[in-house]
Amino acid sequence: MNNGYLYIAILTLLVSSCKPEIEALNNSKKEENYTLVEVAKVEASTSPLPIEAIGRVSSDTEIKMSFKIGGVIESMNAQEGDYVTEGTILAKIRDNEINAQVLKAQSAIHKNERDLQRILKMYK
Repeated sequence: MNNGYLYIAILTLLVSSCKPEIEALNNSKKEENYTLVEVAKVEASTSPLPIEAIGRVSSDTEIKMSFKIGGVIESMNAQEGDYVTEGTILAKIRDNEINAQVLKAQSAIHKNERDLQRILKMYK
């Protein structure tokens, strides 16, 4: 029996020693942190909101250009962003290389015509 009283006494001491910690936890729950907020009335507005974004801006009507012949550009008559209409000359290509190719093609035509005349005479 004495051991039973001893156990009860030890349990009472343990429970009473924990009481201040339990009270401290209960008090801390009562002291909650509050954040102040500003309250405003909700209203409809037509003013545009600013948009901040990172990206690339381009046009829906962008046209990819291609050329029948290549060459060195001699002059540019329009810059990026300029408004142009159909038939506007945008750039001029240096024509000295093109003229040389035209002369070469004309010489080949004349040679083939002479060869044809020669072969026809031989055939007769």
